[in-house]
Amino acid sequence: MLNRYGNPSSGHVLGLDAKLQLDQARAQLRKLLSAETGQLIFTSGATEGINTSVLSVLTDLRRRGIETGYLLYSATEHKAVPEALGHWVRVLGMGFEVKAIPVSPEGQVDLQFIRDHLPTTRMLCTMAVNNETGLLTDLRAIESLIRADRPDLPWLVDCVQVLGKLPIQFSDISIDYACFSAHKLYGPKGAGLLFVRQGAAFAALQAGGGQESGQRGGTENVAGAVALGWIAEQLNAGKVFSDREALVGFRDSLLSRLRAIFPNLEVNHPLHKSVPTTLNISVPGYRSAELVSMFDAAGIRVSAGSACSTGRPRSFVLDAMGRPGWASEGAVRVSFGPLLTPAWQVAVFAALERLAAAIEKVQSAPLVDGLYVPVPESSACFILADGEAVIVHDSPELQVWLRRDTRFAALPQRSVTMDETLCGLRVVDAACGLRILNESTGRALELCEGSIPNFAASAVGEVAPCHELHVADQWLDVRHPVECELTPLPTLSKNLPLALWWDYALRVESEVCHVVCRTQGRSKACCELLSQAGVAAAHYLQGGVAGLADV
Repeated sequence: MLNRYGNPSSGHVLGLDAKLQLDQARAQLRKLLSAETGQLIFTSGATEGINTSVLSVLTDLRRRGIETGYLLYSATEHKAVPEALGHWVRVLGMGFEVKAIPVSPEGQVDLQFIRDHLPTTRMLCTMAVNNETGLLTDLRAIESLIRADRPDLPWLVDCVQVLGKLPIQFSDISIDYACFSAHKLYGPKGAGLLFVRQGAAFAALQAGGGQESGQRGGTENVAGAVALGWIAEQLNAGKVFSDREALVGFRDSLLSRLRAIFPNLEVNHPLHKSVPTTLNISVPGYRSAELVSMFDAAGIRVSAGSACSTGRPRSFVLDAMGRPGWASEGAVRVSFGPLLTPAWQVAVFAALERLAAAIEKVQSAPLVDGLYVPVPESSACFILADGEAVIVHDSPELQVWLRRDTRFAALPQRSVTMDETLCGLRVVDAACGLRILNESTGRALELCEGSIPNFAASAVGEVAPCHELHVADQWLDVRHPVECELTPLPTLSKNLPLALWWDYALRVESEVCHVVCRTQGRSKACCELLSQAGVAAAHYLQGGVAGLADV
């Protein structure tokens, strides 16, 4: 593509060459998807395809004078779908009700719910494979249900996760709209494809110079489209990717090693009903952010569940499947592509060995007396004093956290009494909860429900310009202890585990503190806490540890 850079709408040789490449890529995709008829439109990705599909259906319904009824989508659908449905209903001022279809604990849509709403349903949106769990949707069951009574019902299927993993033939199933993204199969980001069945309503999302046969205005992303076409060509030739047996074998081996590290790990979906390239796991006592940072430090990139409306990370997919709250808040997706190379597998297993060694080392580290607040969004906490865990405010989450760490699990426990002093910290009544006072420094913090800084909240604190930072200053490394163990930052003077921020805020003697974490969010929250405790100047690094590069 470095030398074949023509605009496919141009009439000169370079332009004609670029157009030929687009046509060849489209032909390969038609063959792969068995889409002899219908439109194949190159897009910027699945989100654009979803919005185009929704707009096409709604404008056709308006033309026909239909503006009420249901727009159904599965409750575990990618957020792009309900957001697009709601957006276009509002923009067009139509009266449709956007409604989620409940799913079973195994992630399958409730067919009876669809059947009950079918007479007044105007569009149905489902997905072939769930992006968080890898669960396969029974598209045949859905098709049999809807086509028996509603052969004309517009049906959109998110096919992003299925490409290259399972065959999908549009000549053999009555899907009206299907969207794809190239980057889910080693292609470039910002490139995708939309399939529109012949005879299905269509309205261009963006007007322009008549590109894509007038179906999508704007100069095509030729490099992205050609890359997607090349992937299709390789799949058509029956090569490139590993077979299912190899993928299942690697997944099972990966899971076995993960269970050795986290013995109480739970898988959030039935493996036999999922594509073999996705594992969605939770570990009791761990939030997803902790697991993500630990895996990241070991060299394995995993992702957390989607962020909910309050900014507290959890998985709406697992919520819809009825998984426990701790599992939803602690879920991470461990996924890999269908191409397995021996060197890549060796690297993954070596990274897991490093992770296991780091966890073991952190678990064997000596305990430090002080105030522990392991659950940031609540007032649950305890004071470790003379080998005893004195519970200041109990909660089920606190008990899970205490059991998670083998060092705490065997400790005797009792409840604190008011005005009791432990490790120099005095617990007293406050107006809305508890007050923890360090009598030697005079610093105090009130612990009550909702008063603990939320990681996602905008925190008080100043960004510290790199040229003003000095190694001799008071530094706090507030990354997860395992992350600190795996990727130590030698310029920092003190590592402060998450649970001990509050204790440090009560005891710190310096009036100037610099706080660093992986992405800056945690350090901003720590700055807020230090400010509340009376520290004169608390700074965090913009961008997290990346900000240390210039120090």
